Amino acid sequence: MAKTVIAGAGVFGTALAQRLAQNAENDVTLHTIIPEIAKEINAEHTNLHYVPAKRLNERIRATTDDAIF
Repeated sequence: MAKTVIAGAGVFGTALAQRLAQNAENDVTLHTIIPEIAKEINAEHTNLHYVPAKRLNERIRATTDDAIF
């Protein structure tokens, strides 16, 4: 399994995570500095602030923890 961390849960980071998560062998984590966005991605599988009306792949996780780097 490939582990990938993407810095930034904006439009580009979210789109990249969505594409990588299409492969079930990828473990994809988005890093954000905004706790509410991390909670929304993890609980609802959406990122409505940056990518409205798009449900995210359930394999995408989000964190605010800088230790992931």
